[in-house]
Amino acid sequence: MHSENQSKGVHYAKSQRLLEINHAHLQLMESLLDEGKKYNIFKPDIDPLQVNINIAALGGYYLINQHTLGLVYPVRRKTPSFRAGIYGAVFHLTRCLLLFNVLADDGY
Repeated sequence: MHSENQSKGVHYAKSQRLLEINHAHLQLMESLLDEGKKYNIFKPDIDPLQVNINIAALGGYYLINQHTLGLVYPVRRKTPSFRAGIYGAVFHLTRCLLLFNVLADDGY
């Protein structure tokens, strides 16, 4: 997406398949969220589009910057503990977005 943004989306604009894939993905996310809302697990005002964008943003930052994170921050990015930290951060922040009382639930 980064290079496509640099070209102002000219190639994505031509793709019907891209819209179909993302529409199906959003429908699946909406279905999952609706199921969780039935059981009062997820916040009632959660937007499936925002959930998708935020998960992509969280994971994407690590992917896009994988070669420079170790230069900018004091991290050893190829270690299992660093990868586990990424997973944990994305998981926790996604839960904060979705759940009613995630802070009390996680003990933070």
